[in-house]
Parts: sequence; C-alpha cells; structure tokens
Amino acid sequence: MNNATRKKIVKLIYRIEKVKDELGDIQSEIQDISGDEQEKLDNMGNFEGTERYAAISGAVDALDEADDKFSDATDALDEIIESLEEACS
Repeated sequence: MNNATRKKIVKLIYRIEKVKDELGDIQSEIQDISGDEQEKLDNMGNFEGTERYAAISGAVDALDEADDKFSDATDALDEIIESLEEACS
C-alpha cells in the first residue's frame, strides 16, 4: 500500500472516530432521558398497573434498547477502525 492510500485510510479513521464521539454524545442523552423516566416510575409506586405507568415503563424499555443498539454500533465502529488500522500495517 502506498502512502497516499494510507493517508486516505487515516482520514477515514479520523472521520469514523468523530462519528463515534457524536454517537457517544447522543447515547449519553438517551441514558439521561431513560434515567429521568425511570425515576418517574420509581416515584409512581401507587400507580403501578395504570395506563400512565405502563406508557412510561414502555418508554424506558425502548430507551434502554436504543442505548444497547448505540453500544452495538460503537463496538462495530471500533471493529471497523481496527480493520482499517490493520490494512495500514
């Protein structure tokens, strides 16, 4: 592999790392929202079984699932970066 190609790959790695940073910021916001909603649930003990409780509980579950998918995406990006770095070696 020549230097020009290596430089292109290094630029791609940099761009992927920027995407990872942005995903991390978004994931953090999702975790904050999920935590806030979970706190609402924790304070609604007497309302367990109500429609409102079920709606908030469903939202927390969906936010947690989104958080898991962000983790999966970040892991996949890490693997991509590793492969690109290996290609440059």
